[in-house]
Amino acid sequence: MALEKYQQALELWRQQEISFGQMVSLSGMVRTYESLKKYSQALDRGKEALSLSSELKNDLLKANTFILIGRVYQAENNYQEALSHLKQ
Repeated sequence: MALEKYQQALELWRQQEISFGQMVSLSGMVRTYESLKKYSQALDRGKEALSLSSELKNDLLKANTFILIGRVYQAENNYQEALSHLKQ
């Protein structure tokens, strides 16, 4: 249910070309996929969010995205990748 709502919101933000809204939706999807242990999907959305945050040149959003991705890698017990993302 949450993922459906995030996806709907993401599509609306994309139609309106509102990048910040897209970031909010993508971040929510990363957290939701992580909680469902769907790590591959979480990482896909996280990488999408990271790319968008770089385009926006928003260091705070970028840092938050690195943390989200790092948490997913940590949940997968991939501590090297987790540490790499958390250090950035």
